[in-house]
Amino acid sequence: MFSFSRCCVVGSQAKAQMQGKKNNRKKKKNTNNATNTDASRSSNAKNNASSVSSDDMAILREQLHRVNLTLKDVSADGNCFFRAICDQRDGSEIHHLDVREEVCEYMEKHEEDFRPFVEDDEEWSVYLARMRKDGSWAGNMEVQACARLLKMRICVHRAGQPRWVLSPYFGESGSSSSGGGEKKMRNKDSSVREEIMDEDCAYHLAYDADRGCEHYNSARMVGTADSDFPGGPISLRLITDAESEIFEIAQKTGFARDIGRVRRHLKKAIEEGRKMESMSHDEVIEFACESLTEELEKERKERESLSFRRKGGEIEDENEKRLDDKNAQLNADDYGGGGGWERAKTKREKRRGKSKSLLAEEYEALTL
Repeated sequence: MFSFSRCCVVGSQAKAQMQGKKNNRKKKKNTNNATNTDASRSSNAKNNASSVSSDDMAILREQLHRVNLTLKDVSADGNCFFRAICDQRDGSEIHHLDVREEVCEYMEKHEEDFRPFVEDDEEWSVYLARMRKDGSWAGNMEVQACARLLKMRICVHRAGQPRWVLSPYFGESGSSSSGGGEKKMRNKDSSVREEIMDEDCAYHLAYDADRGCEHYNSARMVGTADSDFPGGPISLRLITDAESEIFEIAQKTGFARDIGRVRRHLKKAIEEGRKMESMSHDEVIEFACESLTEELEKERKERESLSFRRKGGEIEDENEKRLDDKNAQLNADDYGGGGGWERAKTKREKRRGKSKSLLAEEYEALTL
C-alpha cells in the first residue's frame, strides 16, 4: 500500500543529502581557492626572491668586471670555499679536502686564536671534528685561518658592498714588506730568487648569500675562467691600473702578482723587437710571455730541487761542512803564526772584543 508519510520522509532525506553534497562541494571549492591562493603567493615570493638574486648576481658580476675579474663557478656541495681557494692556488678543485684538513690542523695548533670565537657553546674538539667533515660549510674563522696558513691575503667580493680583505699577518709568519710597497717571500737559500709580490696581491673569491645559501666562487682575470693555470694570486693594481700590454701578458701567462717583473719582460721584448725591426705587437707580447714563463719555470725547478735536498738532509750536511771549514780556517789562523794554545786563546778573545786581561778582571770581580 502506498504510504504518503513514508514518501515524505524519504523525500526529506533525499533533499537533505542533496543539500549536504552541495555544501561539501562549496567547501571543497573554497579550500581549492585558498590552496591556489597560497600556492600563488608562494610562487610570487619565489619569483621575487629569484628576481632579487638575479639582480644581486648582476651587480656582483658588474663589480668584478670593473676590476677585470670574472666568476669561475665551483661546485656548491658545502666545500665551495675550499674549492674556490684550490682554484686560486692550484687551478683545480681536486685537492679541496686536503686544504680543508690543513686549515683544520692550523686551527688546532693555534687554538688560543680561534677557540674563543666558536658559537653556541660548542666544544672545541666537537667543532673541529665537524669542520673536518666533507661538506661542512666554512665560516669566517676558516677563511682567516686559510689566509694565515697560505700566507696570502684573501679578498672577498660581494654584491653592493666593499671588498673584504683578510690579512695573513705577515709579521708573525716571518715575511716582511719592503719599503717600496712590495712583499718579499724570503728564502733561506740565497741561490733561489726571492719571490716579490705587489702589496695588494690576494686570492680573490666571490661570495653570494642571496640564493638561499652561502656560496663562494673563484674570481679570476677576465678571459681566464677556463684556463688550467691557477687563478691567483692577483694584484688588482696590475690588472686595472697598468698598461694594457701588462694585462695582456698576465692573461696569457696567469702571472699577475708582480707588475715590476711583467714590465721588465715587456721591456725586454720591446728591445728585442727594435733590434729585429720586424716584430708585430702580437709577436712582442708572445716574446714577453715566453721569456716570463721560462723564468718562472726555472725558479720552480730550483724550489723543487731545494725542497728535495732539504728532505734528504743535504742542506744540513752542507751547513755542517761550511761550519767545519770555518773552524778549520780559524784554527789555521790561530796556530799558523806560532805561540801555541795561549796565543790562540788571546786571538779569539780579541775577536770577541775583549782582551785576556779584561776577561780575567771580570772573572775576579764575579768571584769576590
